[in-house]
Amino acid sequence: MTQIRFCLIAALVLFLISLAASRVAVSFGASHINRGPGYPGDNDVASDLFRFDSTYFYSIATVGYEYNGQPDSTPNIVFAPGFPLLVRAVTILGVDPVEAGFLINKILLFFALFFLVSALAEFYNLKKAFVILLALVTCAGSYSLHAYYSECTMLFFLSLILYGHVFKKDWVIALGGFGIGLSRIAAAPISLVLALWFLFYRERSLRNLIFAAFSVMGFLSYLLFIWIQFGNPFEILPEVQRGSWTIFHPQTDWVQLLTGRYIFQYWSEALDRGVATVLSIRTVNLVWTSLAGFSAVYMLWVYRRHLWTYLFGAYFLLLYVTNSGTSFLISANRFFLLMIPIFIMFANFHSWLSRRASRALAIAVSSLLLVINLAYGLYLTAYFNQGIFYYF
Repeated sequence: MTQIRFCLIAALVLFLISLAASRVAVSFGASHINRGPGYPGDNDVASDLFRFDSTYFYSIATVGYEYNGQPDSTPNIVFAPGFPLLVRAVTILGVDPVEAGFLINKILLFFALFFLVSALAEFYNLKKAFVILLALVTCAGSYSLHAYYSECTMLFFLSLILYGHVFKKDWVIALGGFGIGLSRIAAAPISLVLALWFLFYRERSLRNLIFAAFSVMGFLSYLLFIWIQFGNPFEILPEVQRGSWTIFHPQTDWVQLLTGRYIFQYWSEALDRGVATVLSIRTVNLVWTSLAGFSAVYMLWVYRRHLWTYLFGAYFLLLYVTNSGTSFLISANRFFLLMIPIFIMFANFHSWLSRRASRALAIAVSSLLLVINLAYGLYLTAYFNQGIFYYF
């Protein structure tokens, strides 16, 4: 009971820090940054952090999926229904759909943090878990936890998976697999890895067969709905992405992809930009891509016997394959699940440095990295809310 109480307190503190950081960033942006093309007009929703993709989630929640057959018409069918379904459920109680979305995200974020703190504290300790998640909730891209986006939904169901794995609760893992697949189609590899884990790593039984099937039902039900309503999703969804968001989904050169030449090219371009590259969103996304790749390898090296290694690895591979063809490497919030292994890697580096050098040096380095992390979180949240950085 004492451990649960500490985890609840830690989750509440993390939630309040993250919320305060986002409000400070929004206030700073309103006072010091000019509005960009993504700032709402007179007929748009004017709420803070209701920007860009928020309109698609809102339209799904209020009118459902729509597609006129034109791939370049920016239809909402490429967005998974998990978050909008929760919004629609709350609006039945008479709550405004915009307010419902922000309320849901606050609730999901708090409980996601509680389950993540509990799982990581059991695996490491409470202090290390707190620092890992402190970095997570204040990093570049953390605006998405407070925006009208699906990141909190996705993070919540991931937290169930990790919690269920650490505390050996298979039904919680399966529920997390179902929900995360329904939250974002890019998370489908996580659901698939869970299904394979239930089928081949666990003992053969009807129970585990049911858990495996349930783990993939979230994203499969979404794809089936699209198929029934609009046609083959494996043809329509890529067509829509290439037609409506061409700049972010160019034709991929598989040789450059498999050899890593895309990443080397982007780093060369970033270095050529000089000092200006420090505040470039392309550079920020490139850094997260590179760190995500390193963390995937690191997890395989250090934690190859653990389920979470393969969940994060599969998710990274999908994002690498689908995003590397563009120098935008969209986008930091897509990497949000990978922030956990990235910050686990840095937390372990802190422990290594403390042992090999000195505790004071380790604290100094980690503190500096946390400050830089927070600075980017504040800066980019402010720009996002002012309608800038639409590819972030």
